[in-house]
Amino acid sequence: MKKSLLTQYHVFISQKSNRVLLRLTLGLWILLATGIAFMWGRLPPQLPLYYSRPWGAEQIGTPPQLVIVYTILVCLCLFNTLCAIMSARLYPLFSRILFIGAVGITVLFTITIIKISFLIL
Repeated sequence: MKKSLLTQYHVFISQKSNRVLLRLTLGLWILLATGIAFMWGRLPPQLPLYYSRPWGAEQIGTPPQLVIVYTILVCLCLFNTLCAIMSARLYPLFSRILFIGAVGITVLFTITIIKISFLIL
């Protein structure tokens, strides 16, 4: 018998570490959205966004691309978190790995945004 998503959420959030990590992730999302909105008027037309590419013009992105990357981050983390919640009861280790992966992605993206903001502002 399948349990409702709300019941599975309560099972998932019953662990203190999951509650703390969920609050950290949500706080970082809000911090990133606020930071991007605050910096929006001061952003130059070209940003050093793609660090994995060779140095120069290939690393340059635009401010709307920064918002697209943020949106992809939130969607990916929501998907990982939803999968972690749904699998928490049957596969607790898999659930923990998915959720920690979502938190890790959020932390790395936060560091990238801070790095970009210190570089251009």
